[in-house]
Amino acid sequence: MQRMVLLLIVVATLTGCGTARGVGHGVGEIFDGMGDDFRSLGDLFER
Repeated sequence: MQRMVLLLIVVATLTGCGTARGVGHGVGEIFDGMGDDFRSLGDLFER
């Protein structure tokens, strides 16, 4: 779990290039991608 949080922080920092707006956008993109993955997984079980 700690590795996942660290990875999210590193990715958000690199995506954000040090700006608060960029970090927020990067984190939003990460969570949006995770949401897409979970929705796809839910569709898989629905069939």
